[in-house]
Amino acid sequence: MDRTGITSLTRSRPQLFYLEKIYEKARSMSRWSDSLRAVFYGPGWVPGAPRLGDPDGFPDVRAPRGKYDPQMPAWFMAYTALHFTLAFGAQQILLVHLKVSPWSTAALFLAFIFLTMGVLGSMFDGFRWAPPLEAARCAAFLLYARTTPITSAPPVDTALFLCFSMSAVFWTVMSLRSLRAPLKIVKED
Repeated sequence: MDRTGITSLTRSRPQLFYLEKIYEKARSMSRWSDSLRAVFYGPGWVPGAPRLGDPDGFPDVRAPRGKYDPQMPAWFMAYTALHFTLAFGAQQILLVHLKVSPWSTAALFLAFIFLTMGVLGSMFDGFRWAPPLEAARCAAFLLYARTTPITSAPPVDTALFLCFSMSAVFWTVMSLRSLRAPLKIVKED
């Protein structure tokens, strides 16, 4: 993320980016009173400026911002669509069984859904640890599905187990390869 706009598909990064900048600005001040002003005064405030900052020092934001649209290979888009669909299916299963499931099962399903969204978004952003996290996410599903049926249809459970097995192997191999050289999923123009 930079001053020109959002450059991440994860949900937490755009929210935390500006808080990090406020913290950095407060830490850079030489006095406690200036550190507090950096937090509680306007975003353009600097020592010696009015409470909301000097309007002449603000950046020009009238220019249209470029759209953040990382170009990904077709295989990755298909993989992402499949796993987002599976996460949606997990959410639907959770809703159907929410009243009869123990809280621990509901918490596992929710954690799996949020982890799916976070890891796949991180993979779009080229986050270095996304491939090993994806391998771990798939392996965690396999550990859970090995002892507990996911659906009431055994053929569907077998298909899910096979899909996540192949995914876990693929991302483990990709993770091991990235130890030797950084993984670049984003297409180069």
